[in-house]
Amino acid sequence: MNYKRKRIISLILTLAIVIGLLPGMILPARADDTEVTVTTWSELKEALSKSGTASKVKLGNDIEHEYSYYYNYELDHLKIPISTKKTLDLNGRTLELRDMKTDYQSKSLDKVMFAIEEGGSLHVIDSSPSGDGKVWYHSQLAENISAATNRGGHHIFLNNGGELVIDGGKFIAGRKSKTWCVGIKHKTNKYSYNGWAYNLSSGNVLLIKQGQTIINGGTFHSYDDFTIKVDLGAKSMVSELIINGGDYKVMGGGIGGKNVFHNLNSKEKVNFELNGGTFSAENMMVRMVVAGYWLVYDAENGIVGTTKNINFNQDALYKTDGKERNITYLTSNWSGKSKKFEVIPGTPKVSRLLPEVE
Repeated sequence: MNYKRKRIISLILTLAIVIGLLPGMILPARADDTEVTVTTWSELKEALSKSGTASKVKLGNDIEHEYSYYYNYELDHLKIPISTKKTLDLNGRTLELRDMKTDYQSKSLDKVMFAIEEGGSLHVIDSSPSGDGKVWYHSQLAENISAATNRGGHHIFLNNGGELVIDGGKFIAGRKSKTWCVGIKHKTNKYSYNGWAYNLSSGNVLLIKQGQTIINGGTFHSYDDFTIKVDLGAKSMVSELIINGGDYKVMGGGIGGKNVFHNLNSKEKVNFELNGGTFSAENMMVRMVVAGYWLVYDAENGIVGTTKNINFNQDALYKTDGKERNITYLTSNWSGKSKKFEVIPGTPKVSRLLPEVE
């Protein structure tokens, strides 16, 4: 009897010791293994910020957010800075940001939705079966001159030294509205225009100042501004842009015309690898304000201003306006002003891909 009692007491003591050790044996959940679903703009901003503990952020429903501002510095509080490793899942939802400022503005300001900072990483996906996830950033198109001064500079992504990977989704910078014009001066000053024209809100889908960007797929459309713009300024870092696929389109265009790609020239330190994708340009009769007066213009848009800094995939098939072209033609004879440019992938090109984001 005493032997059995001792065994029972021994088992109880052993069990108590094991239970006492369990808290130290269970590994805490890592922040980069967690996921959060957001349903408002403030929740999205908090989840993607440095203080957000989840590495994967999923849209739980469509999110619409309007804003206005009085002082320019207020725009700094609008953008969502990415300074850690994050994944954004559009989940078939629409994220819409609207600039409602109608006050007179002397110059166009850069207004940024997502800013990937040095040390930060953003991976954008759309896990929905429909693939209908969309991000749309635009402004009001009120029919008055003061409001028309605040329609530019609406950028979806700013890569400011981090890592950006886009695998899917639809991204639209700007929008249009149709208006009837009577006696509006044409930009040539040679005649007055009567007919339909468009008011445009504008911006870049992607503004690159430095860092690494890889686009594997998705739709990227911009109004009245470059779809992808490189603006390194005085920075000495080499930026990397790798496009493996996707649909890209610029619509409208400034007085001098706009391209899908901007500033891809030798003075800018950009390593640009082009492996796939479809690129197009659409002209419109556009109404804008110049020197306090309405003006209409119909500038010619294009694909790219220069091709001398593009690394074309040697195994891909290229077409401009439906005609097959070789790389020699693209780098020596092509003006970049085609309405449609197709890059049909051949043998996949090995690129310096970013680490996969879970």
